[in-house]
Amino acid sequence: MVLLKRFVRRRLFRGDVDILLVRIAFLCCFLRDGQSELQAFSLTGKSTLQSTTHSGSYTSQMATDGNLATFAHTGPSDPHPWWKLDLGGEHCLGQITVVLRRDCCGFRFIGATARAGLTSDYAVNQRCGEPATSSQATAGATNIFLCDPPVVARWISFDIDRSLPGVNPNEAYLQLAEVSVKVYTRECDPTTTPVPPTTFKLRSAFFAALHKGYKMGNPGPLSSDSARRLTQCAGYCMKHSRCFSFDFSRVHGQCHLYSVNASDVQPVEDVEFVIYEMMP
Repeated sequence: MVLLKRFVRRRLFRGDVDILLVRIAFLCCFLRDGQSELQAFSLTGKSTLQSTTHSGSYTSQMATDGNLATFAHTGPSDPHPWWKLDLGGEHCLGQITVVLRRDCCGFRFIGATARAGLTSDYAVNQRCGEPATSSQATAGATNIFLCDPPVVARWISFDIDRSLPGVNPNEAYLQLAEVSVKVYTRECDPTTTPVPPTTFKLRSAFFAALHKGYKMGNPGPLSSDSARRLTQCAGYCMKHSRCFSFDFSRVHGQCHLYSVNASDVQPVEDVEFVIYEMMP
């Protein structure tokens, strides 16, 4: 209850009455059901990746080195900047915190989205909080993204969709000085923790994830293409009249189209891939 009292005082001071009521209801139920308080989880030595790197001094590891004077920095002309980290195992994640580069260009963080989930493909993982606003995008800002409700996760990430309102596509960079997370020591309640999103829409078509952590084992793909985004791969499938399913890996940039119905898919384990079907 000490956590709850501190939380109430902080929210009242800010004046967010509506949000306060929602958060209080959540915290009361969450603590009542026996969940522990949030605890810091060390990211030392955890594997990190980013979509592009501005130069050798701004690698993805700079965001978890414990030094606020260094930072990870994605490169120019990146169509969809992302940064992600492998927690090394499944954890009940409650909060992701990021400190931005201190000396410049905080506005580049506008539209950045924090995510957490079980797959390395950040696009299908649960969003934590809302995309960053201009008030959060200032040099040196510390931004906290709550995963509400908590989510079972192995991966955390940040990405910027350059098509979002308010995002300047020429200034969309991730410049992360330090990323940290907090987890609950007890397991997440599977009845209250949502699974990662499994469907998405592209124009007039709907797609559903069939197998996460698997690729298609069926022989004879219709085509094998390069794709950096899930929607790009789905677009290839939409253009092919015989495409009913595909597998996609953002890490490898690979997209394989198949004329195979969901019931005939032969999944082969590969943690970097997800298999999707085009829904009728």
